Amino acid sequence: MNIRNNKGFSLVTTLVLSMVALAFISTLAYFVQSGSQTTASLGSYKSSLDVAKGTADFLIAGVRDNQVGCADNITKVTTFISRYDNETTTHDISVTNYECKSFDNDEKELYIFTIEVNRGANQEKSIVEFGYLEDFSS
Repeated sequence: MNIRNNKGFSLVTTLVLSMVALAFISTLAYFVQSGSQTTASLGSYKSSLDVAKGTADFLIAGVRDNQVGCADNITKVTTFISRYDNETTTHDISVTNYECKSFDNDEKELYIFTIEVNRGANQEKSIVEFGYLEDFSS
């Protein structure tokens, strides 16, 4: 077989190479887009975590200033935190667990908090659990 006219072969080769280039560019665009979504989600989580850490600092200050005590229940703690929650318009803050234990003849109190922070309508949230030991003996 003699092929005198290579125009058909060139056309097929060009089409195949064009399809390979298109597939490569499409894959690259997909990875760039999914990376942007992951970065945005991580940024939202970090901001929720920062709000949760700020809430923890606010609660510790309330314990130190005797605005939150062992005799209080979770409703009192939620009321105390509502001032901070009202100033944070982008996040919803809730205290989902509160426990306080006294020991060593009431010279020490251990506060255990669980704080949940949701960012608006997003699914991203952060949950911070921490304990704070108040020592009255010193």
